[in-house]
Amino acid sequence: MRKNIIYILAAMPLMAGCLMEYPEMTADGELGIDPTSVTVNLEISADLKLGEEIPDYSDEDEIWMHRITVAAYDAGTRLLEKKETVYEELSPDGELSVDLDLKLHAKEYRIVVWADLESEGESGAYYGIGDLTSILYAENNYRGQTMYKDALYASIQCDLSKYSEEWGAEETVSAVLSRPMGVYELVANDVQRFLSKLESGEVSGETFTARVNYDGFLPAGFNAYDGITKHAFRYLTFRRTVRVPDSGAEELSLVFDYVFMDDEEDTVPLTLDILDEKGSVIASTSLNVACRKNGKTVIRRPFLTSMPGDGVGIDTGFEESEDIDLGII
Repeated sequence: MRKNIIYILAAMPLMAGCLMEYPEMTADGELGIDPTSVTVNLEISADLKLGEEIPDYSDEDEIWMHRITVAAYDAGTRLLEKKETVYEELSPDGELSVDLDLKLHAKEYRIVVWADLESEGESGAYYGIGDLTSILYAENNYRGQTMYKDALYASIQCDLSKYSEEWGAEETVSAVLSRPMGVYELVANDVQRFLSKLESGEVSGETFTARVNYDGFLPAGFNAYDGITKHAFRYLTFRRTVRVPDSGAEELSLVFDYVFMDDEEDTVPLTLDILDEKGSVIASTSLNVACRKNGKTVIRRPFLTSMPGDGVGIDTGFEESEDIDLGII
């Protein structure tokens, strides 16, 4: 009996040595068990202004909030390690500021932050964020003419491996968000000429439709990890119904949209059609819209009465936008 006890006691150090030398894979796919946890104090901030304009996200019918999603990816494998979403009330002063603590192992990460808007009503959110490396429009439905497509992001390298032999370590990381998109607005400056056509009977109706057809490939998704656009499609389109303007009006805002961009400046080829109540095209303009990230391009032209061949230029001035309800096809 004594002999057996001696054998077991002698084997215990050997067993422990084997575990140290040949650790098993954990459920997270890591070799061995890393007990070292680092608290990352993430300081998220964003300037929401679009040019000089502070967006007004308020809505009489629905309550909207900022939705901030943080994802920590293993920098080596690009696998998602942790993901959290928090909500903040709308910021009236054009500044977004959120502090968030993350508990992470002591290794190298890429921390990705995505901030957009979500309502508590039927509208929900405009983006699906199941994977921040492939953000898509919700339900694959392209929608234009709404400021609730506004979004910001940041992608930050964060090396915590220096804390591998420390307990209770903390690291403060600053995440300054920026828009991965630009905004354009098309404004008709030929309202009086259009009203004259209505009066003469050349065109008729109490409402008409402004329809945007994107002539080239337009990104419909974004990879916030690498900061690049994804899923470019051709023939994306949206439309809105517009009432005939008042007799004293000189200009009329027709359409606006937020478009994802890779470069700081880019051109977006599109065609704006004006349709009467029967669906017939009564005016059409094709143009290349010059867009800038975090900027707004306003183009004023005779969109209500121009036809192909009339010619249009580009105006890159920055002015305020107008909220208009939109029906999407």
